[in-house]
Amino acid sequence: MSRISPQNEKGREKEKVKEKEILRYYRALSRAWGAQHWWPAKSRFEVIVGAYLTQNTAWTNVEQALANLRSAESLSVEGIREIPQGRLERLIRPSGYFRQKAQRLKMFVTFLDDKHGGSLERLFSQPTGKLREELLGLNGVGPETADSILLYAGNHPVFVVDAYTRRILDRHGILPEKTDYEEIRESFEKALATAAREPEASLANAAARQAPGIRGAAHAFPTGRRPRAPCRFITPCEERACRRRRLLICARVACQARFWVRWLGLLDGWVVRGLGRGEGCGACGRPALSRSAIRVVPGRRHDG
Repeated sequence: MSRISPQNEKGREKEKVKEKEILRYYRALSRAWGAQHWWPAKSRFEVIVGAYLTQNTAWTNVEQALANLRSAESLSVEGIREIPQGRLERLIRPSGYFRQKAQRLKMFVTFLDDKHGGSLERLFSQPTGKLREELLGLNGVGPETADSILLYAGNHPVFVVDAYTRRILDRHGILPEKTDYEEIRESFEKALATAAREPEASLANAAARQAPGIRGAAHAFPTGRRPRAPCRFITPCEERACRRRRLLICARVACQARFWVRWLGLLDGWVVRGLGRGEGCGACGRPALSRSAIRVVPGRRHDG
């Protein structure tokens, strides 16, 4: 009978510690923020188009391109199939690299027609691993884009790793920022598999299955705006700085961390507190938010 070497045993222990740390963050964020209803879309295909357009650009630019497609009644499989490529390029120009992206959207629709009869239902009914390989074989689809499509459009249980994920993991000493994409993804999926079996996740998942369509921001809220989540550590002197960075830190980081939104029925926001030096609040003495550093803290709400 083969014995496990001390090095392998130590490596497994380190992995378990990392997984427990990830799970601890997940639970703290879930309690603090609840579901964020990301990705903002009204259909599965809109999620796919958004995943292509968001490459190398800000989401505000993607929103302009999507609005152009919607106005032209081309934000559908049929619309992208029939629209001339030159006009498609003009419509998505705000997202940047519009010629490449127009060509890739056309190629995706061709792939969908040839392999799955133009049906997104047939596409997403495949096993996760097989579908992921097919998506990665398409021109312009990397791991992050493929996983975004799988998770947000197809409701497959995968974890999307982006720059925000890497930055937070590195800052908290869990994994270096340059860690391989697949290693980070596997670590999160192993850690969050435990959360998926918890009773509250099962209830949330059941509620998600009952909700029709894509539960994106604009779809879930008729006004097209998500309700702003409260900052847990805001004081009078922090209000202005926190307001400017809340979208970037609390909403964008959390939503792009993408904790298995549809599969778990939950997505977490990041609770933040400044680590750098700054002037304290005159009312309560708490430090102001730092421009240089943030950290996640599962703490009590402070009504300064």
